[in-house]
Amino acid sequence: MAGRVAIAFSEHGAIGHLTRAIATRSTLTGRHEGDLMGTAPTGRDVSFSMLTISRCRDGKIEEEWEVADTISLLQQVGAVPEVAKT
Repeated sequence: MAGRVAIAFSEHGAIGHLTRAIATRSTLTGRHEGDLMGTAPTGRDVSFSMLTISRCRDGKIEEEWEVADTISLLQQVGAVPEVAKT
């Protein structure tokens, strides 16, 4: 996100081995202080989860894939409506 001042990263756990692959679940938190996909800064605190899969060789990360809960982030800044709870 452009214009962000501070982002905190919290790791909730990782499984795997550095010789093959590691899966890591995490949460990113911060404040919406810059344009986000066309949404003007709101100053709101935001938090969203991520899952990272890291492919490893010889104890080093060679490639990563990440999945982020982007829809939750966009809902928190008002870019998309929240789903009605039934």
